[in-house]
Amino acid sequence: MISLIRPKNMASRRVAEKLGEKLQGTTEVMGSEALIFGISREEWEGKS
Repeated sequence: MISLIRPKNMASRRVAEKLGEKLQGTTEVMGSEALIFGISREEWEGKS
C-alpha cells in the first residue's frame, strides 16, 4: 500500500506512520511534490 502526501500535510503523514508506512521517497504529482509513504504486504500482515 502506498500513500502520496503533500510534504506540509503533517496530519496525513502521522496517519501514514500510524498505519506502519515508512517514507520511501518523493515524486511529482500534477506539478506538485509528493512524499511516497508505503508498507509491503508482508510488513502489514506481520503487524499485531
